[in-house]
Amino acid sequence: MAYNLQKGTVEGSVDQYGDQEIEGVKVFKSVISASVFYDTDAGSPCATENRVAIDTLIGSTNHGILTYESNKRAKTHYNLTFDGDSLRTNSVVAKTFIGSGAGLNHLPARNLTGLVPAASLDYGKGLECYRDTLKVKSSAGISVTGEGVGISLAPNGALGFKNDKLLIAPTQAMDITEKGQNLSDEDLLLVHDTSRNEIRHTTAKNLFEGYLKFKGMHPNGPRHSLQFKGNKEFEGSASLSYEPGSKTLHVQGDIKAIKGEYSRHLQVNGDLEVNGSVYKNIKVVSQKLYDVQDTDHVLLCDTTDGPITAILPPAAENCGRVIVIKNICREEKKYKIKAAYMLKIRTEGELIDFSRELVLKSHYSVRTFHSDGDKWWITNRAGT
Repeated sequence: MAYNLQKGTVEGSVDQYGDQEIEGVKVFKSVISASVFYDTDAGSPCATENRVAIDTLIGSTNHGILTYESNKRAKTHYNLTFDGDSLRTNSVVAKTFIGSGAGLNHLPARNLTGLVPAASLDYGKGLECYRDTLKVKSSAGISVTGEGVGISLAPNGALGFKNDKLLIAPTQAMDITEKGQNLSDEDLLLVHDTSRNEIRHTTAKNLFEGYLKFKGMHPNGPRHSLQFKGNKEFEGSASLSYEPGSKTLHVQGDIKAIKGEYSRHLQVNGDLEVNGSVYKNIKVVSQKLYDVQDTDHVLLCDTTDGPITAILPPAAENCGRVIVIKNICREEKKYKIKAAYMLKIRTEGELIDFSRELVLKSHYSVRTFHSDGDKWWITNRAGT
């Protein structure tokens, strides 16, 4: 820097265009006044001391950013630094940030405005980004529709919903008997194991063999013995049995009953004791031709209006059977003997005593027939 200096009073400014050189250290004991100092190396005027913006620096923080205090004083703060890459401070108040916010964290969602792209979120498992939109990630059994997230149910899968809750719905499954099928040994069943408090599966065979078979009542006694309830199980006895082949019920003991009925045959091999009334079937017949039925015992043939023919059943199929047949008339004609019609009794070929038919000519005549398995015998008679 060059200055034009002269002794005495210097008027105006030091001539900046002079070519004097000042070497060494010059000490000015008097005030030097100049409006501008000129830096010849820089080729531009130099500011004087009274035009410097900051004359005092407070603090010595490395990479500290200067903040203006007052009265040409600047200060550096330990929590406001810039190292050329990162600006560090405790709090920033700004209206707008332009650029990437990749390094930001702990941002309260309630303080954000506008939409945040899904790619900028750490959404974890179960969610996914689809075209910058956050959505639930569907997987096995989970479906996502316009109505929301749901469970994908298989048709006839025995699951359903009630009050918006998932439950087991057996009626939603198909009937096992469809198309003629049914349970088999290896079919599976679900059971709740209370000892483990778990749902377990078993087979139909194991359910029967391992549980039902032991819980059910089992037959006892010899083969073909009838079963009756004992203390805990069924009980049987050889004294009460039924032979399916011969269709025979065997009772080796007493039979006590209030009422009994035999449709075809009752055979007593021994004493028959009746301590009470004996009831036998009795029937009025008015047909012109009548076949004696299996249940008939006493037949009253009303010949008031015409003759009647009664046909006895085969003696071979009715060995020991007794049939009583009587010729009757109605009350208003009981004294008109000449008005009586004949009652003819015959067989289909067998003999009655020594003939194949007989005729009762008068009213109230009666005959009792007894079969020996070969023919019919008249064992009692009254009237002509």
